[in-house]
Amino acid sequence: MKRNKLLLAALTLALILAALMVPTANISAAPPQQNVNVVNTTADPVPTVAQGTTAVSGSVNVSNTPNVNVANTPTVGLTAGTSVGISGVPTVNIARTLVHDGKAFSLLPDPNIAFEFAIPANVVLTDVVLSLNAPSVAITIFVAEGDNSKTYVFQSVGSASSTFAGSTEGRATINFQSGLQSANGLRVGLTCNNIGGNTCAGALMWSGYQP
Repeated sequence: MKRNKLLLAALTLALILAALMVPTANISAAPPQQNVNVVNTTADPVPTVAQGTTAVSGSVNVSNTPNVNVANTPTVGLTAGTSVGISGVPTVNIARTLVHDGKAFSLLPDPNIAFEFAIPANVVLTDVVLSLNAPSVAITIFVAEGDNSKTYVFQSVGSASSTFAGSTEGRATINFQSGLQSANGLRVGLTCNNIGGNTCAGALMWSGYQP
């Protein structure tokens, strides 16, 4: 019995000594944070994912033809000399209000203006047409500024037998192409030239548009 106690005591002492002899691990502090330098060349770039708004310098090549959706209506500026291609035949609608007026006449010779039309300042004059329906020595049509500061057309028209008129076709068509407009308005009228034996009969009309 005594011998067993001695053996138990010796075993306990051996276990205590063995535990004391186990080396303890050294725990060191975590190393400080350091910057990471990427040494890859442009031929072997590191794949990255853009976050938020990314600024790109240089040229961007798009290898296919993607659809681009524009969420708002931005203003697009084109530098001088830029060519714009239009695919197909687009329909262009220009908001214009056509206006016109005319009058038939049968007049005796008179040095004064027989009648005239007042073209408002907001009208672009494009055409004036005079047509005679009877022989006439001469009839003069005119187009002038509303304040008489300038005259654009002053033309004598007669029938085939006339020796006074600048035109003997019995008709005059005046086309202003891109149009004629004045802040003072315009005057379109005629005079039956005061020449013996003259008669003036026909019609005068004008046409234009309000832009």
